Amino acid sequence: MISRVSADYNLKIKYNGFRNEIAKPVFKFTMKSEKEDTTVSYYKDMCKQFPDVAFTLDDASKIMDHGAFYGYDGSMNLVGENYTEPGQKSVRIDVSVIKKMQADPEFEQEMLQRLRDVTSDEVYQENTKEAAKCGIEIGCSLECIEYYFTMVNDELHFSTSYGEYPTPTQEEDYNVIPGAFIDLPEEDEDLAKTLLDMYDECRG
Repeated sequence: MISRVSADYNLKIKYNGFRNEIAKPVFKFTMKSEKEDTTVSYYKDMCKQFPDVAFTLDDASKIMDHGAFYGYDGSMNLVGENYTEPGQKSVRIDVSVIKKMQADPEFEQEMLQRLRDVTSDEVYQENTKEAAKCGIEIGCSLECIEYYFTMVNDELHFSTSYGEYPTPTQEEDYNVIPGAFIDLPEEDEDLAKTLLDMYDECRG
């Protein structure tokens, strides 16, 4: 039974305080059952093994026109609190890593150990010192640390970033994001306009 219908499409809408007029979009509809995708539930169960770490789940395959991507399935899937705040261990994982963990038990164990290693107190303290050093060199405070895991050509890639400010919460992102994807029905223009109005209203 289909319990959810979603649409992926190449319509991009930009906000600069006003909603722009929109050219005729091209749509590609996909349907999926809520029961088919266990990715988020698996991810959340995995996060429970790291109670002192804050996590977000990304999907790099959904890249928006301004060069950023916004979570998996329309959500940051934030687990934990104070994401990338100073002193908070924070990990961003691409969904490609999670799906690889689900499909490959050996990789799953390797990835869990990698997470234990990078989020250890010793490693985090070393990164904090390195961030402070980099901040002195460029003349600003770099106290916000984020670890990032993704798959590239079926190989695990890892990076560490230092920032001056924490990553905005999901609610804040809706107000500052310069572009967005919105799912609209191709056949019903009135419904499409109604959905756009509802989106504007939710954004405030």
